[in-house]
Amino acid sequence: MESLKEWFKSKDRLSSTVKSDVNFLLTYMPAAWAEYPYTGGFDILRDAIEVIATHISRGREIPVISLTIDNGSTFTMRNNFIDWVVSVNSPFDVEMDFMGITDIQRSPWEFYSKHRFPENRIYGSYLENKRQFSFELESSTYHLYLFIWIYRKQILDPVWAKKR
Repeated sequence: MESLKEWFKSKDRLSSTVKSDVNFLLTYMPAAWAEYPYTGGFDILRDAIEVIATHISRGREIPVISLTIDNGSTFTMRNNFIDWVVSVNSPFDVEMDFMGITDIQRSPWEFYSKHRFPENRIYGSYLENKRQFSFELESSTYHLYLFIWIYRKQILDPVWAKKR
């Protein structure tokens, strides 16, 4: 595995859409996770994003990425220009309101190819298992950012507040 930053540097030709997604993943996603985006937390998170596989969509190589955050939760993600698929593996039940950004009743794998996700990161729906689940989001990076924001506000902030 290599970091997303290194993977991106090693690619000579990427489409503008892939470049845009990678830029989002390297800048806005860590900022959304980091408690204070302009401290060391941002750099640590950005450098922790790993490319665990790649797949071809519309003739373009696209990374499947993984990020593990401090609470032990691992997020595996990929975009294929149609949608984002996210798998969450958490050491605790994730009790959250998805606020209508995804259908929590079904797993995306019922209808879509697995796009090079490792077999051990392909899960059922959120309603089946709140520790290990997969879901689909619209292709827009906004929807991925919104999921991260909701997760952070509903799951991480209360935990951080208890530590203080």
